[in-house]
Amino acid sequence: MNRWWRATMVGLAGSMLGIGGLVAPAEAEPSAPDRSGVRSAGTSPAADFNGDGYSDLAVAGDRDAEDGSPVGVIRIRYGSKVGLTIANAQVWTEDTFRLKVGNQLGDTLATGDLDGDGYTDLAVGAPFATVGAATSAGLVCVIYGSSRGLDTTRTQLWSLDTPGVAGGAANSANFGRALTIADFGRGPAEDLAVGVPGQHGGGSVSLLYGSPTGLTTAGSQVWSQRTKGIQGRAEKWDDFGSELASGNFGRSVEADLVIGVPSETLGGLDGAGAVNVIYGSPTGLTAAGAQRWSAASPGVPGSLREQATFGESLAAGHFASTAYDDLAIGAPWDRVSGKHAAGSVTVIRGGASGLTPRGSQRWTQASKGVAGKPGTYDFFGWSLAAADVGRADRGEGLDDLAIGVSGERVGKVPDAGAVQVIYGSTRGLRASGSVLISRATPGVLGTARREAYVGTALTVGDFGRTSGGRPMDDLAVAGRDQGMNVLYGTRSGLSTGEDQFLTDQGFVLPGN
Repeated sequence: MNRWWRATMVGLAGSMLGIGGLVAPAEAEPSAPDRSGVRSAGTSPAADFNGDGYSDLAVAGDRDAEDGSPVGVIRIRYGSKVGLTIANAQVWTEDTFRLKVGNQLGDTLATGDLDGDGYTDLAVGAPFATVGAATSAGLVCVIYGSSRGLDTTRTQLWSLDTPGVAGGAANSANFGRALTIADFGRGPAEDLAVGVPGQHGGGSVSLLYGSPTGLTTAGSQVWSQRTKGIQGRAEKWDDFGSELASGNFGRSVEADLVIGVPSETLGGLDGAGAVNVIYGSPTGLTAAGAQRWSAASPGVPGSLREQATFGESLAAGHFASTAYDDLAIGAPWDRVSGKHAAGSVTVIRGGASGLTPRGSQRWTQASKGVAGKPGTYDFFGWSLAAADVGRADRGEGLDDLAIGVSGERVGKVPDAGAVQVIYGSTRGLRASGSVLISRATPGVLGTARREAYVGTALTVGDFGRTSGGRPMDDLAVAGRDQGMNVLYGTRSGLSTGEDQFLTDQGFVLPGN
């Protein structure tokens, strides 16, 4: 059996599947999505491994070894003027990096320029890798970009046992379960934040700073809810660091770090969830003015609910005509209109002083103008991605929000999955014109299939096919099955008539 599209987005999946000893949320059912699909690394605008001006796509999954154990596989598809193409495609396995079979390399991916040379680099997580004698301690592999594309000759391997990285490998630490790359300060090179949700009895985040020679341990930091100035109380199974994102929410020109704590207990409600925000500065991340957000935060719409998992997915985007990014927060297990795990997404606005509840929004499939309706185990908000996929009538260069609805019933097909797109405007996200796209949407390649869970993973980038003279971002949508839809942005929004369909055999259809 080929399991290429296995669980590569493992935040809540660990809870649902019992990975690492986590406790399953109440009322979970066997058919709940297991984050199977692809967390691909095409985050716009930085994912250009060869510097040709087009975004490239990294796809992670696995295949069976001869003994039946899973072998991690990374596939790189390069962008071009006609879109993603199999020309110059790269395929790597754990053997490429001399890793032990079964490390499941590729559970998480992130992209950015870690050495400041103008070429995008790729960080690949293997959070269940054995390090020394520690099982599921986790490691991260960093591959650097060049004019020829990603070059494995400069590969670095990082773990809690790497000299200079604080902590020390421990069973079920899951170093690398979440990754994000941004310039948090200390120089022009970008930096790597690594989620370690099983570390320190409640989770932590390791931060490695970039330099002209690449990642270095010089000045590295460790953040947790035990760190002075970071709000919250560290408790076992909090999952602090199981999801990460970065954006510029205000206060300085440096990027800020968002840390999901989806299993946080608040108001006596287990798994209500929260998000910690640590702001960047010229000297790097600082606890000064750090924030914590939840459904109980004053001015934030919604209310605390047990097992809502607020913070299970994250995305930063420029949804309105301001100088700052806004933060989208998924709570895919939230109860909506009496439906368990229908899911919700909260958007908190950026401002000169950082994130502010003023103008914040809560989106569900019960929101006026949003296509579809809440259903049990729809998991609206299972994944999130922000990009400018078109709709210039709402403001040039504003981001739109793609929301994975991985348990959506499509016609009579249960758990087929879909993606909801809500377009940005000068005043923020607006429901009018929003679309719900599935493989049953006219023009979209593929077939709606039971338990395909389309929308478990989303990624964005300008893969090519410029529309109307203005570069547009495009959206890649993956599910649990062996297929990924790539939808291209146009002046009128995402196109559903000229998409590509990627499979584990490497085919890109049509046109390539």
